[in-house]
Amino acid sequence: MLEHIIKFPTYVREGYALGKGFKVKGKVDKIIVCGMGGSGISGDILKDYATNIPVFVNKNYEIPGFVDKNTLAIVISYSGNTEETISAYEQVKKKTKKRLVIASGGILGGEKNVVKVPSGLPPRYSLPFLFFSMIRVLNDSGIVKKDFYLDDLVNNLKSINHDEVKDLARSLTNYIPVVYAPEGYGSVAYRWQTQFNENSKRFAHSQVFPEHNHNEIEAINPCSRKVIMLRDPDAHERINKRMDIIANPSIWCTQVPLKGDSKLSKMFYGILYGDLTSYYMALESGEDPTRQDKIDALKEKLKK
Repeated sequence: MLEHIIKFPTYVREGYALGKGFKVKGKVDKIIVCGMGGSGISGDILKDYATNIPVFVNKNYEIPGFVDKNTLAIVISYSGNTEETISAYEQVKKKTKKRLVIASGGILGGEKNVVKVPSGLPPRYSLPFLFFSMIRVLNDSGIVKKDFYLDDLVNNLKSINHDEVKDLARSLTNYIPVVYAPEGYGSVAYRWQTQFNENSKRFAHSQVFPEHNHNEIEAINPCSRKVIMLRDPDAHERINKRMDIIANPSIWCTQVPLKGDSKLSKMFYGILYGDLTSYYMALESGEDPTRQDKIDALKEKLKK
């Protein structure tokens, strides 16, 4: 598992290269991303990042009624066999010809216009391949403007201090992790939550500001949980002021700066930081981060 986390920056570069040669033609006025779990998170990230076009993330068997000929449908399943995603894809085919499939193989890997990503990875660590192949297609098609330098983004990921991450993981061992982020980074906080779930086998929670201040603020209880605040100095000044107020007292709150020279670089710095934290937290708690016994057991039962 650690091998794949260490190679995350390399996977980013390789993923971006995989999207070369794929272009979407014609009018696109919205995007729907169909995917579940470690595949579907790519859609959540795109929704936060691509603010110039409406992005809808579909994590269901059914698709919404607004899908039409001007909708770009991006269907992502690392295995290519995710049943909810296959169901959505069959409906998408009846609605729009603008389709892109990203998979390593399986049923969906046999469809047309497929970006094939490497197989054999834990699905949650295929994210760099899934997301960056997708963003390359969107960049090259002129649907989402490229506003980052890939070399800078990759080098930024390599700058994460593992000793710092280990200290954070150690401090969380006896607490429920609660991850807060500014609006626009909710997908990053959610990735932390799901990685705590799957790697650390620990319940976790995430929320964004300013929405937090309108309900969840009343439920703050530092006795049983510890807050990780993902901070962007370039976030709206009122959001940063709200987060500053909630961050005190600091004894129950750790602040993680989202470093980078572009929003996407900051997002993936936060994502990799969280992946590492969940991995080291699993080791601190005596858990095997590679196991997914309950997920596998559920899949077996669904086959019957």
